[in-house]
Amino acid sequence: MATIDVDAREVTVALTAMERVFALRRTVRIPVAHLETVEVLDDAYAAMTGLRAPGLGLPGYAKVGTWRRRSSATVGVVWGRGSGLRLRASSGRVRDVILSLDDPQSAHDRIESVRAGLAAVSAVRIEAEVDLVGELVMPDQARGMLVLLPGSGPLDRDGDAKGLPLGIQRQLAECLADQGLASIRWDKRGVGESAGDFLAAGLHDLVADAVAVVRRAEDYGLPVIVIGHSEGAAVAARLAVECPTIRGAVLLSGYARSGLEVLRWQARALEADIPGFVRFVLRMLRTDLEKSSEKNRQKLLRTTTDVARLGGVRVNARWHREFMAYDPAGDLAAASQPMLALGGEHDLQSPPDDTLRIADLRSAPTTAHVVDGLSHILRSQEAPTVRTYRADARSPIDERVVSMIGTWVDGLLGAPASDR
Repeated sequence: MATIDVDAREVTVALTAMERVFALRRTVRIPVAHLETVEVLDDAYAAMTGLRAPGLGLPGYAKVGTWRRRSSATVGVVWGRGSGLRLRASSGRVRDVILSLDDPQSAHDRIESVRAGLAAVSAVRIEAEVDLVGELVMPDQARGMLVLLPGSGPLDRDGDAKGLPLGIQRQLAECLADQGLASIRWDKRGVGESAGDFLAAGLHDLVADAVAVVRRAEDYGLPVIVIGHSEGAAVAARLAVECPTIRGAVLLSGYARSGLEVLRWQARALEADIPGFVRFVLRMLRTDLEKSSEKNRQKLLRTTTDVARLGGVRVNARWHREFMAYDPAGDLAAASQPMLALGGEHDLQSPPDDTLRIADLRSAPTTAHVVDGLSHILRSQEAPTVRTYRADARSPIDERVVSMIGTWVDGLLGAPASDR
C-alpha cells in the first residue's frame, strides 16, 4: 500500500514497486502551499470516478492509476472498500489524489498541522505594459521581500517550462519563506495567466515587466531583494541600476559577458556533452555544430521582426537580438547594492568562471562562490551534462544554494527575530 509523508514543503506519496507498474507513475509530490483541501473519505473506492486511463481496475476491489473525467482527472491508489484520504491541489501536474490508508485521520491531521504553519499565499496582479499574474508568499513578521526573476524561455511563476518542471522559483519562495522572507514571482508575459505574446517579447520588455514587479513589491514596505536565475541574473543586474532602491541582488548561474559570447561559449560546452556515437555520425556527415550554430546566430542578428522562422520553427527573434547585444558587465560595475553571485562547477549554459569575474568587476560589496558539482539548474551532478536535466529536476534544488542565500540575506538584513 502507498505511504504518505509530509514536511514543511510538500506531501510525498510513495507507491510500491507493484503500484508504480500498475499506475505507470512514480512518486507523487504536491507542494503543501498548493493544497486546497485535505479530506478523510469513508469509502475511497467509491470516490474514484471516471474512466481508467491508464491503471489497474478490479471491480469492487482495486483502482490504481489515473481515472479521467471530462474536465479533470484523479490519481488513485485504492485497495478495497475502506477509508482513505483525498488531496486536492490548486495547481501542479497532479491536482486530485485519493489513497487507501490504514489511518487516514492521522495523515489528515499531520498535513493540516503543517498547513497551519505556512506562510499566506495569494494571487497578485501587476500592472505593466501587459497585465501580469503571479503569486505572493507572505510569512508572519516578514523581514524582506524577494522578487524572483526566472531564466530564459516561456516559464511560469514556478519556473516550469512545458515538459521540464524545474520549479526553481517555487522552491526558492517556499524555502526562503521559512526564513521570514516574503516573495513575488509571476508568469512571464504570454505564459500561464499573464497577458501578452511571449514570442513577440524582447529582453527589454522582460526587464520592463520586472521593474513593474519591483515597484509592486515596494508597496509592502519591506526591503526588496531581487534573485535572478540565468537570464534572470542578467535582468537583476539591469534592475540594480534602474531601481536603486533595491537593497541587494542575488545572481544564480549568471554571466558577465555579452549574450552573444554566452551563446558561443554554450555551443562549445554543449558539443563536449554530445554522446560519442552522435559525434561520430556528425563527423561522417561533415557537420560542424559550432559553425552551424554561429550561422543561425548571425541569421537572427540580421532579422528586423519580433518573430522569425529558423529551420521552419517560429522563434522570438527580437529577444535573441537584444539578448546577444546586452552585456551585463557595465551594469554590474555600476550598481551600488551588495550582491551575491553563485555559479555551478558543472554549469554548461553559463560560464562558471564568470561568477568570480562578477566580483572582480564590482567595487560594491560582493560575495561570489562556484559551488562544487552544481549544474545550471541548481541541482547536484556527478559530471557536467544537460542530458539528465529531466531526471535531475525530480530532486529539489541543492540545499547549499538555499543555505548560502539565507546566510547572505541574514548579513544584509539581520538574522530573523527567532534566531537572535
